Amino acid sequence: MTIHASVVAVHGRGVMLMGASGSGKSSMALRLIQQHKAILISDDYVDLSVAQDRLIAAPPAVLAGKLEVRHVGMITLPYLTEHALHMHVMLKPAGQCVRLPDDQQWMFADIKLPSIHLPGHDIDNDVRIMAALQGCCDA
Repeated sequence: MTIHASVVAVHGRGVMLMGASGSGKSSMALRLIQQHKAILISDDYVDLSVAQDRLIAAPPAVLAGKLEVRHVGMITLPYLTEHALHMHVMLKPAGQCVRLPDDQQWMFADIKLPSIHLPGHDIDNDVRIMAALQGCCDA
């Protein structure tokens, strides 16, 4: 199934970024790539499948290796053809994010992923994602 999201692999862990159009998914993916050595899996749309009780993300063929940089255009980057997902990130308006949330989960095809909700376009979101990855997810 194809869904609206961007996905990168950070230190062997698949991170899916979701949010409304313009919420900062592509910008956050690029920041993780530039600042934390993440690798692009897919930008804007991602194909999800299930294998061995894991969610697998893959780029639709037409988007493979492409990432949209707002006000610049499409750029081409190295990418992975598929990767297991380990964490879900929802980018939302700042007023809808809880400062100290309880554990959150996102479920797709009966598979649960740890989830964090972050304010879109916040410059510190990459640091928050890296901190959340430290304790939650096995590579």
